[in-house]
Amino acid sequence: MGITTPDFINSHYSWHLLGKFELFLTLPLDHKRANKKNIYLEEIGDEPYIGLKSSYGVGSMIDTMFANQQITPRTVFQADELDTVAGLVSTGLGISFLPKTISLQSFPLVWLPVTAPECEVSVSVIWKKGDFFPKYPKYFLISFRIVRIRIGIFTRLKIPSQTKVRLGIFCILIHLFFT
Repeated sequence: MGITTPDFINSHYSWHLLGKFELFLTLPLDHKRANKKNIYLEEIGDEPYIGLKSSYGVGSMIDTMFANQQITPRTVFQADELDTVAGLVSTGLGISFLPKTISLQSFPLVWLPVTAPECEVSVSVIWKKGDFFPKYPKYFLISFRIVRIRIGIFTRLKIPSQTKVRLGIFCILIHLFFT
């Protein structure tokens, strides 16, 4: 069992889509485009780009997005981790595309929605075919759905994000304890 993007799923595995997450163009706070509301992919032009290695699902999907738009980014660094990319962008070494996760929102970045093309990443749980949906992926999916519903409720509340994280973790622990 594993979690991956659809790019790495082959005929030996079964899979289930967990969700789609929007990717944002991330910029340092003092970037010349920091005051924009959104951006088109072709606007990034010759900007120094910090990417993820193509061997990672998100990196592969972003590479495909660039290729489909016939854009060759001026890549200055390829990282292994999203946190590394966010840290390098926040210091002004370049721009990047990242999902707006809770952990990455702690970095001082500008998050611009990409107007065109659609800029999102799909995440799936996979397991070996022939296992007839073994119990661990089944329990994982049930837990994921319950926790996502509970956390989704918290994200609509007007409370600080730290409190939302704590409530989400609390829900996960309660669910794991009682199942």
